Amino acid sequence: MGSRQPVLEPQLLVTPSHRHVAMASPTGRLSGKRCLVTAAAQGIGRATVEAFLREGAALVVAVDINADKLRELTSSRM
Repeated sequence: MGSRQPVLEPQLLVTPSHRHVAMASPTGRLSGKRCLVTAAAQGIGRATVEAFLREGAALVVAVDINADKLRELTSSRM
């Protein structure tokens, strides 16, 4: 069992994917807001990132110790 090293530089997510916007009716409650989500690469954290983007967040800073999963998240969102 090796120890995981945290990802020191956060991944920035700027705009929502059209595929996720179509899934829900965003209300724009977070329009123009900046958000920080920890443990963002999978599970509840990832769902939170997607919800914040759907709600119009201008910037979501997503951080996680799992660098590979975090890269997957950012590549699926760009």
